[in-house]
Amino acid sequence: MPSAPAACRPDVNPGCKGMDAGRPFGRRLLTMGAMSRPRVLLADDDPRVLSVVSRYLDLEGYEMSTVSDGEAAVRIAAADRPDLIILDIMMPGIDGIEACRRIRANAATAQTPVLMFSALSEEAEAARLAGADGMLPKPFNLPALAEAVKTFFATRTAS
Repeated sequence: MPSAPAACRPDVNPGCKGMDAGRPFGRRLLTMGAMSRPRVLLADDDPRVLSVVSRYLDLEGYEMSTVSDGEAAVRIAAADRPDLIILDIMMPGIDGIEACRRIRANAATAQTPVLMFSALSEEAEAARLAGADGMLPKPFNLPALAEAVKTFFATRTAS
């Protein structure tokens, strides 16, 4: 491999910020590979919600998995063990309330935090009784959702 021009060699030009032209980005890739992003499972039957919310939270630094019904949420939660599960209440098959109950009943997922969202405010008590750790009202705006998730992880990390 030919040597890098003097202008790009950090031993000759300190302005290169340590980048070795023979191995560009090598150090950065190692650092990025070692980083672990919090894993979030999102369950909602509305494909637009899944798409928009998962993209937004991905940009906010979360590793996202999505499913469109409660049965899949229970199955994926047990298999993948996410750091947080966000469930919509109104879904086909088993709803978010029943999915939350099943997640709590499984020893492998019983301690996994669950946030739920719904357009119906009267469902908040049912969500709490099912074992949800929090409730997000619909409609929500994306920055408020991201802040709720971020705050949730901050309080979990601090305790």
